[in-house]
Amino acid sequence: MVSSKHSICFTVPLFFSIVLHGASAEVMLNWVDVGDPGNPENTVLKKDGTSGYGAVGYEFRIGKYETTNFQYSEFLNAVAATDSNDLYHTSMGTALEGGITRSGTSGSYTYSLKPNMGNKPVNFVSWFDAARFANWLHNGQLVGIQDSSTTEDGAYTFSGPETVGTRNAGAQFFLPDEHEWEKAAFYEPGANTFLGNGWWQNPSHSDVFPSPATADATGNVDNPGPNVVVFRNSANWNGTTRGNVTTVGSAGNESFYGARDIAGNVFEWVTHDPTKPDPNGWGPYNVRGSSFFQFGHVDIYERNLVHHDNHAIVSNNVGFRLAAAFAGPDSADFNLDTFVNGVDLGLWEQGYGISTSGDANHDGVSDGDDFLIWQRQFTGVASSAAAVHVPEPTSWLVFSGLITIFLACRGDRFGSTYFTPQNLRAR
Repeated sequence: MVSSKHSICFTVPLFFSIVLHGASAEVMLNWVDVGDPGNPENTVLKKDGTSGYGAVGYEFRIGKYETTNFQYSEFLNAVAATDSNDLYHTSMGTALEGGITRSGTSGSYTYSLKPNMGNKPVNFVSWFDAARFANWLHNGQLVGIQDSSTTEDGAYTFSGPETVGTRNAGAQFFLPDEHEWEKAAFYEPGANTFLGNGWWQNPSHSDVFPSPATADATGNVDNPGPNVVVFRNSANWNGTTRGNVTTVGSAGNESFYGARDIAGNVFEWVTHDPTKPDPNGWGPYNVRGSSFFQFGHVDIYERNLVHHDNHAIVSNNVGFRLAAAFAGPDSADFNLDTFVNGVDLGLWEQGYGISTSGDANHDGVSDGDDFLIWQRQFTGVASSAAAVHVPEPTSWLVFSGLITIFLACRGDRFGSTYFTPQNLRAR
């Protein structure tokens, strides 16, 4: 008779096939935390006559980078074999600035990246496309048709192709509203700024107007700096003459909270505050920031630089950046990808007792208290706000657990020690 340990080892390959079937590759997003809740609003009057943006009373996360063609193509391959909601737009494949091609026929569509375009921001996306991408992440990145389990419910509830409610309570991923975007872009607590109250004029946490970026032959910015922005038609490559998208983050600019390219590259979809005036009739969905395609002087700190009054519009210079629920100071999500899984466990192993990489409670020491925080989340036992805020898709928890079993069975090493509770305690 086979021992119980060997029985577990024997069944691992079968479980792997079950877990992996019907699941797409995990899309990993990098996040930065936007803290300092209760900050003052930005009182500067915008050119459209409105003011009072940016006061946010809670902590949240925002994407460190704009959503890329690679990330969006994974989304398309997961849910758009039959593209019932037109998540793919043909300009992605035909335009020089687009990054994704489509092959096949409806029911068996597949999507591929154009050369050098995987790490460029996705464009030719509407607000609705971006909201459905957020729903897909919220729902655990499942593979299937575009229905309530994948794209039509979650962070937002759709009742038609362009009929959608406001952000749902408990949304894990979402498009930032104007207040969240403004704070993530311009605010720095305690900063001595020209505008006062910690509000910078530019999203590169500077009051100095930025310099335009230029690009090399593969679309990387070749004059990077902390106040270099992809705008004013200067980043040309791949045959363009009026600017082009560039590799996310390569310009070097970032906001105080660490959001890269929030000053440029592509305009970013946001949700308008319905309590604010709408003097130009732009409606509930607007864009913020700036883009590679601009002529003349651009005040990149203004709102609604382009009159995108049609939220279904798709353009070569419009993309998006998602926001996410804050994971909490005692989160075990060490790599800030909003998933608690085996990758975080590896980081824990590296940091436990050696550095603060595994300092889950932020007390400056990696010790047993942090391990208990990790254990509660990794095993799915809710004990803190972090267990609510950090989504833990079942397939990935099972997958991570099976990896642990598989390695234990083989006697392989995980990091610098065998992964067993005894070894962790021995450290």
